[in-house]
Amino acid sequence: MAEYSNSFSKQFREDQEEFLNIAIKKWKFHKNFKRNLIIFSIIGIFLLVFAIIFLVFNLQIVEKEVYYGSSCTANQLNCEIPIEISSDMTAPIFVYYQLENFYRRNRNYFKSKSIEQLKGNTDADLSNCGDYQTNSDMEKVKSYGGNQLNKSENAFPCGEIAYTYFTDTFKLKNSKGEIVEIDETDIAWESDREFNFKNPKGWEKFAWTNIEDEHFMVWMRTAGQGRLKKLWGRIQNDLSKGQYVLVVNNTYNEQLYSSDMVKSFFMTTTTIFGQKNMVLVGSYFAGAFICLCSIIVLVVIYFRDKRRKII
Repeated sequence: MAEYSNSFSKQFREDQEEFLNIAIKKWKFHKNFKRNLIIFSIIGIFLLVFAIIFLVFNLQIVEKEVYYGSSCTANQLNCEIPIEISSDMTAPIFVYYQLENFYRRNRNYFKSKSIEQLKGNTDADLSNCGDYQTNSDMEKVKSYGGNQLNKSENAFPCGEIAYTYFTDTFKLKNSKGEIVEIDETDIAWESDREFNFKNPKGWEKFAWTNIEDEHFMVWMRTAGQGRLKKLWGRIQNDLSKGQYVLVVNNTYNEQLYSSDMVKSFFMTTTTIFGQKNMVLVGSYFAGAFICLCSIIVLVVIYFRDKRRKII
């Protein structure tokens, strides 16, 4: 049996090598100069045109980022940070919060939640929540409605993702001290709003947060890297350049989760092609450059072969 297996493996390997040799011998670059020149020229022009278009639209986008973690003390409410917007920002303006160096135990962190519990099932299995199952594990004392929580009872919601829930809040004031309205609705996925996050009956008495809050839904969609950017809301009115004040309730203690975490507030305008993406622009320019290099190589090969024929 072993001899048959070795013989079969040897025959299969020889057949595979023979097939590859035939395939490699039959493949060759067809030096049809005109056809290849036309193909690379069309592709190169296409990439170059779109690279320029993307670049023009990217340069129209206005961004403003404010690192506020070091400007506010821990648990400081109504921390005011003066900011200056150097260019007019046209609506819609997308508002995000960003966390840098947010590193957790990757695989364990991503699965640390109870999907059925988030759908409103109070009797759901909490084994996926790991070390964050009870109110004591979650360090929660009072419910959303103000009731005292039993430390030994199951937390609602449970899990490490919920445990690290971002709690800072933001307001923006213009130079006159008027509040700039930030629309915080429709920031979560429609499937999450409709199906995946539901409060059970009487949840205010035992749940430590409102899981139908869209900010909570957004947070529960975990990021794959240590730098994450989460949508906070949208400003539906234009902002003129000038002085503004960012008001932060700095209740999120980042030092509990990462010693070198950095928090920031981020605003950006958008275009018909979305938000700023210089990687996409660079990719199109790189593709156009490769096509140009290919055309140069084709021309060199063409004239070299033509010269050899003459000689």
